[in-house]
Amino acid sequence: MSLVENVDLSTTPATPPPPGVVPDFDNPESLSYLPRSLMYAFVPLMVLFLGLRLWCRWKTKQKLGWDDCKPASTHFALEWLDSFARQDSGITSVASTIAYCGVVYASFDMLYGVHLYEIPVSDLDPFWFEMLIVICILSGISLLLVKLALLVLYLRVFRPIYSVRLTIYSCIGILSAFYFATCVAYLVQCVPETSQNVAVALNTGTCIPSAVDITVVRNFFGAVSDFVILIIPINQVFKLGLVRKKKFAVVGTFMTGLIACGCSLATCLVRIGHTSRDGYGDYTWANTVPVTFTSPGHIDLPQPIDARRIQALQN
Repeated sequence: MSLVENVDLSTTPATPPPPGVVPDFDNPESLSYLPRSLMYAFVPLMVLFLGLRLWCRWKTKQKLGWDDCKPASTHFALEWLDSFARQDSGITSVASTIAYCGVVYASFDMLYGVHLYEIPVSDLDPFWFEMLIVICILSGISLLLVKLALLVLYLRVFRPIYSVRLTIYSCIGILSAFYFATCVAYLVQCVPETSQNVAVALNTGTCIPSAVDITVVRNFFGAVSDFVILIIPINQVFKLGLVRKKKFAVVGTFMTGLIACGCSLATCLVRIGHTSRDGYGDYTWANTVPVTFTSPGHIDLPQPIDARRIQALQN
C-alpha cells in the first residue's frame, strides 16, 4: 500500500511506453492537427452549402412532382436541384454533424492526437471514458442522419418507381437498426468501466478493445452502405431519356458522394491495418488518422449548385 502511495501519478504514463522510449508529458508529439485541418476545411463548406440549400428553398415555391420529371423532360436536373434544396432532413444532419465535430474538437490532446504513454495517470478520470462514449454515440447518430438525408431526397425524387422505393425503405430500416445496435453495444461495453480506475481499465478493461472492434465493423458497414447509396440515383439517372450531355451532368452532381465513400473505405482500411499490426494499444494516437478520414464523411456536403452546370442543362 505504501508503495502505491509513493508513486507520483503525474509522472506515471497511462500505459507502458515502448522499450527505450522516454515519455514527454510536457510537450508530447501530437497528430491532432490532422482532424483539425479537415474540420477547418469542411465545416465552412457544409455551412455554405446549407445556406445555398435554404436560399433555394426560399426562392423556389413550386413542389417537385413526378409529372415534372418525365424521361423526356429537359428540365429534370433543375427540378431535382430545387427539390434537393428543400430537404429539412439536411438541416438535421448538419446540426448533428456540428455537435459531433464540436465534441471531437474538444477532445483533442485528451482522446486523440497524443500517445497514451505520454498521458500521465493524474490526467485521467472517469470523464475520459464518458467523452469516449459520447463521441462514439454522436458519430453513429451523425453518420445515420447524413445517410438518411440523402435517402429521403432519393425517396422524394424516385418515389413512383416501386423497386427504388422498396430499396430506399429497406436501406432506411437497415441503417437505422445497425447504427442503433452499435450505439447500444458501445454503452454495454464501456459504461460499466466509467466507475473503475481509468488507468486500470485502459490496460486490462474491455472497453477499448470492444470499442475498436465495433468501430471497425461500423466502418466496413459504412463503406458498403455509402456505395449502395451512391449507386441508387446514378442507376436511375442512366435510365432517363436525357441526352448524354445532360445525363452526365446530372450524374456529376451525385458523384460528390465519392468523398464519403473514399473516406469510409480509407478509415476502414487504416483501422483494420493498425489493429492487425499493433493490437489495441495506444488508442489515442492510432485513432487520430481514422478520425481524420471520418470527419469529411460525417460532414453533410450537398451536391454543389454549379451555375455553369445549370446553364449547360438548360441549353
